[in-house]
Amino acid sequence: TLRYFRDGINRHIVDTAVVSNGKFQFDGKVTGAEFASFVFDDNIFDFFIEPALINMSLQNNSVDDVVITGSKIQNEYNLFLKSISKEKLEIRRLNKSYRHLDSLIKAGAISPSIFEKKRSEIDIQYTAVFKAQREKELSYVRKHPDSYVSLVLLLSFVGRLPDNSVDSIYNKLSYKIRGSSLDYKFVDYVARVRKAF
Repeated sequence: TLRYFRDGINRHIVDTAVVSNGKFQFDGKVTGAEFASFVFDDNIFDFFIEPALINMSLQNNSVDDVVITGSKIQNEYNLFLKSISKEKLEIRRLNKSYRHLDSLIKAGAISPSIFEKKRSEIDIQYTAVFKAQREKELSYVRKHPDSYVSLVLLLSFVGRLPDNSVDSIYNKLSYKIRGSSLDYKFVDYVARVRKAF
C-alpha cells in the first residue's frame, strides 16, 4: 500500500499494487514534494516522492533494506538519516533491553526491585540517546531552512516543543517550503494537535 497527499485535489491517496514476479508498479501524480508511506507485510517505510521517475527496491523482502533512487529529496533525507544512525542503533538496542527485561519479570526470573533498578538504568540511557538525536534533528532544521526534510523533521516536534518555539522555527523556513504541498500536511497536523490540546 502507498499513501501520499495529492495536492491537486487536497486529499490523501491510498493505493495498492500487486507484487508479481518480485515487481510492482504505482502510477500517481504529484506536483511537488510529498512524504509518502509504503506498507509492506505490516511494516511501514516513509520516504519522499516528487515529480520524477522514482524506483524502489526491497532487499530480502524487508523495509529495513529499501533502496530509493530518482528522488533528490530522498537522497538528502538518507544523508540526514546516516548522521543519526548511531542514535537509531542505540535506541533499537535499548528497546531490545526493555523487552528482555519485561520477559524476565513476567517469567519471575528477577525480583521487582532488580527489575525497577535495571529499568531505571535503561531509562537514563534512553533519555540521553533520544535527547542527542532530537538535538541533531533540531540543528538540521535550523541549518537547512530551504529543505523539505526540515519540514518533515519539524513535524515531529509539534506537541513536544512549546507552540511559539515551533512557530518561530517554522517561520524561518523558506517560502518555497512553507508554500509547498507538503506544507499543507504540516499546517493541518499542527491545527489538529493544537485543537486536541
